[in-house]
Amino acid sequence: MNEIMNQLNYVLEHYLKLYKVVQIKLRHKPLITLSSDEVEKYIAEIEKENEIEAEKKKQAKQIGSTTTTTSTLATQTSKKEQKK
Repeated sequence: MNEIMNQLNYVLEHYLKLYKVVQIKLRHKPLITLSSDEVEKYIAEIEKENEIEAEKKKQAKQIGSTTTTTSTLATQTSKKEQKK
């Protein structure tokens, strides 16, 4: 059973690497043949780009929620002042 699992893991790892190569080739045109070192380099670059984009989205959400909270508080304050 363990040997089968090891073989499946091995196949899965190589499949994922192949999938990433295809992604890289599609993303970086023209289509080129890449060495394994180049594949690892491009994978690292893509992962870094994805992390940067995720961080930007996270910051944008935080800014958006802060702005919403501030504008909500301002609206509530102005309504209280109007009632006086």
